[in-house]
Amino acid sequence: MMDNKRLYFIIAIIPGFFYSSLMASDDKDSASKYYQQALFYKQKVNTLGVSKLFEKAIEYDSLNTDLRVEYAGFLLDNMKNYNAIEQLHLALMIDPTHEAALLKITQASFMLHRWNDVINYGSRISATIGMDYMLGKAYYENEDYNLAKPKLNEAVRQDPKNVSALTFLGKVYIELDEYSNAISAYKQALDLNADDPYMIYEYGLLYYAMNDERQAVKYFELAVNKGYVPDLDFTENLGMAYLAYDVDKGVEILSKVLVKKPGNKNILMQEAYAWFKKKQYDTAIEVYEKTYKLDPTNYRALYMLGIIHIKRGDKFKGNELCEKAIKLDPTLQGMRRLSFLN
Repeated sequence: MMDNKRLYFIIAIIPGFFYSSLMASDDKDSASKYYQQALFYKQKVNTLGVSKLFEKAIEYDSLNTDLRVEYAGFLLDNMKNYNAIEQLHLALMIDPTHEAALLKITQASFMLHRWNDVINYGSRISATIGMDYMLGKAYYENEDYNLAKPKLNEAVRQDPKNVSALTFLGKVYIELDEYSNAISAYKQALDLNADDPYMIYEYGLLYYAMNDERQAVKYFELAVNKGYVPDLDFTENLGMAYLAYDVDKGVEILSKVLVKKPGNKNILMQEAYAWFKKKQYDTAIEVYEKTYKLDPTNYRALYMLGIIHIKRGDKFKGNELCEKAIKLDPTLQGMRRLSFLN
């Protein structure tokens, strides 16, 4: 037992012994000496000790950009991104074209979500693997979708299995209203990562935006089967999608949302319109009247009540309600139907 304790003690003091020996070396002090020690011991002693060696080397040769970049790389490896960026800034003040410094500061800025810095530094680097993806995502985050599109397309060309690049390319296409291209990008991403519930849900949202509610429901429910935990927004989207072709199911789902969002005008209006399209006029009137009672400034609900009365044959009352709604909200004039005039 004693031997084991002694062995442990010897192992524990070795790093400290080496570090002390280095600092007490009789060799002539120089940047190269401390730099080489830092490189040799950066995997063998604690981070603070190696940092001190790098800083000592920089003290002797403050204009050595390669030394600062190497130190920054060590800091990045140890998740000290802000300290790394400080060293890289200093290196680029000395040499603004230093490729390795530009690359590392772009990578560090990307990890810190500093999108303007990613664009600023990354755009100054010659072709580098992964750079198009970083620039494309940065442009996307800055809502520069026309600039993001070619970068992300190039990232996908370089690496067709880059799921993140495909996903953000799909998002860019959505923002640019290029839905068929968005579908294609998401489909490729799903082929590579078929069990990602969040990606599946986003795929469903894309179909929902294209008014393909049946496909939207298919992928919404598949996302849940794959582990997506439904929240209130998900439940609302699912219910709204169902309204397009299964009103009873949609209303059933949306009732769960209305428990937490009582009087939600958008949900009630969508439900009422779904009943209207199904020609369930009594139910539609009931929901529109409820909506109008909750919000007397909802003149669209008043207008739709007029439409329904016309559909049911009471054209006088229907036209009266529609004219009243248009008078209160002239923008409804564009919704006028020829049947009002007959």
